[in-house]
Amino acid sequence: MNRIAVYTYDSKGSEVFINKHLKKMEEFIENSFGDDVKYDVFVDKTGLSGDRAGFNQLMDKIKQKQYTFLIVPNINRIYRPEYNMGLLMQFMKEIESNGVQILDLSQGSTPQEIIYNTIIRPLLENNASSLK
Repeated sequence: MNRIAVYTYDSKGSEVFINKHLKKMEEFIENSFGDDVKYDVFVDKTGLSGDRAGFNQLMDKIKQKQYTFLIVPNINRIYRPEYNMGLLMQFMKEIESNGVQILDLSQGSTPQEIIYNTIIRPLLENNASSLK
């Protein structure tokens, strides 16, 4: 069984915004994993400048190795690179070092594109550069 964490926050002050993200992520999970899945949803009411209790709880559970995937509508839900690219990379490294693959739904319109662009392509690029 796949254990999945879903994370987003409301940067527009509207539950419609959150519900749109959650619906897209739930459809992705259903289309990609079928019934062999359990997922938890973490939502914060504000983004980077506010209280991120949901994100902090998510990170605690990731450190306890409770998930195999983290699904986000866009990687900037973790931390906006324009504010601090180093901090984004630090969070990504911490997440991945705990055995969690990050799936960024902005990287494609089908499950195959998203998985290819967020997991497979970086592996191929890394392997190709090590052959040089």
